[in-house]
Amino acid sequence: MPARTRRVLLALTGVVIFALGLTVVWLSAQSSRASDQTAEPRQFGDLVVSDLSASKSDADEVEDGEIQWMTDLPQALAKAKSEGKLVMIDFYATWCGPCQLMERTTFQDPKVIGRMHQFIAVKIDTDRQPAVAGGYGVTGLPTSLIVAADGQPVQSAIGYLDAEKYLRLIDAGSNDR
Repeated sequence: MPARTRRVLLALTGVVIFALGLTVVWLSAQSSRASDQTAEPRQFGDLVVSDLSASKSDADEVEDGEIQWMTDLPQALAKAKSEGKLVMIDFYATWCGPCQLMERTTFQDPKVIGRMHQFIAVKIDTDRQPAVAGGYGVTGLPTSLIVAADGQPVQSAIGYLDAEKYLRLIDAGSNDR
């Protein structure tokens, strides 16, 4: 292989490696920013959701002592309407460290589990259901969102929430009803 071709290939390889490095840094900053946003729950204004399609079937029934998560938002909204409940949506991604931490800690807390029975709980993997996340304007993970049975947002919080902060979100959403 000629020396010039080798130099061009080496330069292109360097550019690709540099671009990948920038991507990793950017994704890390985004994840950090999302995990730093553990402020108090915030009120949403009016929001119109244009696409509530889901791509996975329900994992509706689970053992007692665990949160009963659904994965199909339209089904969850219909169930919430028929039962007169609010919907708690956990927007997450499998690669999201703070999301995994909430799964291991917050969602295993007995007080959180007990209080979640007043909601229809839904997990939305933003990589598998980007239209749902986009419809609600999700910009950071994890995002915890309480919506009414008609899909209108009531309360939300972005970033990791320990059990205490998650319970405050639940209280704020319940009080706004």
